[in-house]
Amino acid sequence: MCGFIGLINADTEKVRQKKEMLTAVLRHRGPDNVSVFAENSGRIALIHNRLSIIDLNKEANQPMIDKDNGNIIVFNGEIYNYTALKQEFGGIRWRTNSDTEVILKLYARLGNKAVGRLNGIFAFAIYDKARNKIVLCRDRFGVKPLYYLTRGNSLIFASEAKAILSVAPQPVNLRSVYEYIEYGELCQGPKTFFENIHSLPAAHIMEYSLSSNKAVLKRYWDVPAGAKDLREEEFAEEAFYLLKDSVRLNMVSDVEVAISLSSGIDSASIFHFAKGSGG
Repeated sequence: MCGFIGLINADTEKVRQKKEMLTAVLRHRGPDNVSVFAENSGRIALIHNRLSIIDLNKEANQPMIDKDNGNIIVFNGEIYNYTALKQEFGGIRWRTNSDTEVILKLYARLGNKAVGRLNGIFAFAIYDKARNKIVLCRDRFGVKPLYYLTRGNSLIFASEAKAILSVAPQPVNLRSVYEYIEYGELCQGPKTFFENIHSLPAAHIMEYSLSSNKAVLKRYWDVPAGAKDLREEEFAEEAFYLLKDSVRLNMVSDVEVAISLSSGIDSASIFHFAKGSGG
């Protein structure tokens, strides 16, 4: 888990005054490194708190800059197929062993279509310098959080709503609170517990033009329609394969991996495959 905050056309004086607070507000999400990027004009500020999992070297810290084109990324999550993607896309000079750089380089090659090649859980923001825009993206099922606030000509986005509230306080969304208390409904889709703060929906990309200060939201993936009919035995076989492969991919790490057991069939199955006894 990592955390990031981005401020576009925000009150640069307020950002300067609250720099220490901004670097601390999400430190619990990433205690290993805190780095800040600020464009000379003060128009763009990106802050990243890193929890080091893949490539523990400082070169893999974020915000990460693509020296070939000036694009910058802040990223929370893990790309499970990043090594396969590095092998597939030749001719790229890799400066790190991180999955972060894979997203950055893939975006330079494919633009927004790069997200379709990613197998993982992720929320990221890319400052596309050449096209003068910010690209926000969230994984297919919304595992990783990403919140944003647009106000006038400014955009603020972060891994947690409280990071946005720290620089732009907003009133409580009483309707969302009521629905949670009365019906147990958690906030789904774009709504949150705060007015004007939205959650980027799962499987969506948001492009924010720095020229027009306009945001465009696009869905990049949906559950395939017309799933093929399978017999019960085929469903069981497919589920077995997918679970085993998912656990294998999740074991990719440069640090020790631990499993929380609840004594249920789900965690026990994960432990079974993680120990390599599920073949």
